[in-house]
Amino acid sequence: MSIELSREVVDQINKVTNEGNADGNGDTPVIPIEMNNVKILPWEILEAAKGKELVIELRMGASVAGGFQYTWTIKGNTIEDNFESINLGVAADKNAIPEQIIQKLAGTNPIQQLSLEHSGKFGFEASLSINVGSQHAGRFGNLFYFNNGKMEFMNTSKVDPQGNVALGFNHASDYVVVLSDEEMSQASVPKDLQPENKEPEEDTDKDGGEDKGDVNQGDGEKDGANKEETGSNGDSNQGNQNSSVNNDANNNKVSDTNSADKTGGDSDVAGHRRSAKTGDGNEAMPFVLCSILALGVIVSIRRRSTRSI
Repeated sequence: MSIELSREVVDQINKVTNEGNADGNGDTPVIPIEMNNVKILPWEILEAAKGKELVIELRMGASVAGGFQYTWTIKGNTIEDNFESINLGVAADKNAIPEQIIQKLAGTNPIQQLSLEHSGKFGFEASLSINVGSQHAGRFGNLFYFNNGKMEFMNTSKVDPQGNVALGFNHASDYVVVLSDEEMSQASVPKDLQPENKEPEEDTDKDGGEDKGDVNQGDGEKDGANKEETGSNGDSNQGNQNSSVNNDANNNKVSDTNSADKTGGDSDVAGHRRSAKTGDGNEAMPFVLCSILALGVIVSIRRRSTRSI
């Protein structure tokens, strides 16, 4: 783009900004720029449009007969700081993505590969409109990013009656547009083409379930340990209770013995009390009989002695 054209575009941006919405219909102002074969967008235009409620429309490749034509749309309020002149060239015939990967992803659906000449982020949000043919009107154009041998779903849009489809970009790389009857998503990507950080949700949930199982198993082990510890404490408490019962029984026995000593009695095997004064009648009987017999002998001797005298 020539310096003169850049100045004209900057002047037009400033004019629209100062006058507000020129057509007065409430739509965001659009600044069309015929880029022709020029691929570099000067930084002066980005600077003039930064932070403004307007759209820059860059019509690319229009002067190339039979060549690839496309249009970039940039919103002024998405332009970031530290901008510089940027290459917005797009090639549709480089076939940078291997055929076997394309076939796994798209199957029999028609595709369009796109290779952006810039490298890295744009520093603004941009929409790229390409023509895929009116025969695909009503179908969906699904944009996928080729990243280190894997495919990442970006966004999707419906093809208009003229065959144009507009897709969002925020950085430059190699892409493929898959035309399909139904909308596609990251789940449409075969498993072996899934990036590690974009696996389908069901796989993530499954892993999460396994992790929860491990956690629950750990909790079960903790509960088992707690129960075992509780059981040990219960055994200890039971032992203490048994010891207390035994001590009480011993104390009662000591108390009974002491009582027996104080009263002068003792106990038989059955534990019945016996009096020390009366004793057991069966044991005292022989002594009583002997005493009676001895007393009778003495009386008899005395009587005989008295008669002799």
